[in-house]
Amino acid sequence: MVTLRIPNKSAKVIIEKAEPKVYFMIYEALSYKKNFGKWEKSESLYDPYEKSFPVGLIPRVKKFLNSKGYRVRVIDEREVEGIKLNSGWNEKYELRRYQQKAVRKAIKAKMGVLALPVGSGKTVVGLRVVHELDLSTLIVVHTKELLYQWKEKAEEVLGVEAGIVGDNKWSEKPITVAMIQTLLSRGADKLKLPYAIVIFDEC
Repeated sequence: MVTLRIPNKSAKVIIEKAEPKVYFMIYEALSYKKNFGKWEKSESLYDPYEKSFPVGLIPRVKKFLNSKGYRVRVIDEREVEGIKLNSGWNEKYELRRYQQKAVRKAIKAKMGVLALPVGSGKTVVGLRVVHELDLSTLIVVHTKELLYQWKEKAEEVLGVEAGIVGDNKWSEKPITVAMIQTLLSRGADKLKLPYAIVIFDEC
C-alpha cells in the first residue's frame, strides 16, 4: 500500500507510507530528458527532498504503481473555498449525449484534460461543469479573442456577469476570464477572489 496525501491549499502530493524503493521508482517514472543543444540533462517532476510531485500527475502515478502491483490510497485534505454563483442555464444550449458524458467525467475526476474534436462544444461543456458545481470560477486564456469569447458565452449561457483580467482591465467577478500573460506579468497572487474552479483554455 502506498499512501498519497494532498495537503490543504497545496498543488503538491506527498508520498507517505511507502517502501524505500517506491520513491526511486516514482522518481524514474516522472523523469524526462531536457535538451541543451549538444548535451541532455535528466530531470524529474518528483522532488526527492519533499517526497512530492505535482497534483496533476496523480492519475499517472496511480496507474504506474498499480501496474507494479501496489495499491494506492489518496488522502485529499484540500477544502474547497469559493463563492456561490446562483447561475442559471440557457435552455437553448441543450447538451448532446457525449457532452453530458464529458461533464460527468470531469466532475468525478475533479481535474484533467478535456479533449474533444473542434466544433464539439468544449466551451459549453466547461460552462456546464461550472453550472453543476455552481462555484466561483477562473477561466484562463491566452488571446484577447478568447478573453471576450468566454466572457460573452458565460454571460449568455449562465446568466451571470463575467469579469475580465487582461487587455488593460482588471475587474474580478465570481466568474472571471483572465489572460495568462496578465497573470504572469502582474502576479496571480493579485487575484482577490477565491476561485473554486480553474479552467485553462489552450494555454
